[in-house]
Amino acid sequence: MQMIQAEVERLNASAKLLDVTPEQKAQSDRKAWQGWLARYGARLHRQAQAGADPHKRVQIMNATNPRCDIKHLCVADNGLDACTPCFALAPRNRFSIPAIVSSRLNKERSAFAYSG
Repeated sequence: MQMIQAEVERLNASAKLLDVTPEQKAQSDRKAWQGWLARYGARLHRQAQAGADPHKRVQIMNATNPRCDIKHLCVADNGLDACTPCFALAPRNRFSIPAIVSSRLNKERSAFAYSG
């Protein structure tokens, strides 16, 4: 029963996204990023105050984090059509990765379209 309730809540949250305008989404994203950056900056400040070596932190991050996101690499190398399997489980709304990438690719294609 909990799984069904969780799925209903997820679907309700997803339905709310469809009513969000691009401007509202951009404003919400900007606010979320600003909050994250403030928390991250505060954490780095606390670590520096405690004597943490910033070079060691960067070394650990570079050793741990991937150099690239495989989905973005797939799109860059092969185009969106070749990457459909990468996006098979992505949510399907206008803010999903496939929708955003497709929209950007279409804009780029139309910018270079021959109009003569």
